[in-house]
Amino acid sequence: MKEIYVNGQFVEVSEEVFTEYNKGNRKMRYMEQDLKVERIIIEPISETIKVIPSREDSLNRLIDESKKEFATDQVSAEDTVVQKIMIAEMRNCLLLLNTDELELINALFFEGHTERSWSKHTDIAVMTLYDRKIKILNKLKKLMKI
Repeated sequence: MKEIYVNGQFVEVSEEVFTEYNKGNRKMRYMEQDLKVERIIIEPISETIKVIPSREDSLNRLIDESKKEFATDQVSAEDTVVQKIMIAEMRNCLLLLNTDELELINALFFEGHTERSWSKHTDIAVMTLYDRKIKILNKLKKLMKI
């Protein structure tokens, strides 16, 4: 036989009643923390009163916490496939550019040059390089049908 504390005294109960009583206590502790209801708890041993305020945000908070807990930073398989197809298409479109266009795109986007540094390297005005870059990018968009 097991004992539980009820109304200021210990009462002997069966194993089954003891198990259900403990489940009820766990459920009550859960509700105290995560339900939207304000609760008043009277501790029988210490005869203290404890007020647990309502938590209006509890459902939203639990949903947000579970999203954070199970969030993934991995890229989906579909996104990976689309990205690889787009890269392959871009490579094909880059092959359609003339030598000067390809050199400018390589310098600015693949070799890490800025327009200003490439301007100094090639003795072409920065604004001229900028205009060429915009024209080339528009050409690539048309080639890729974006």
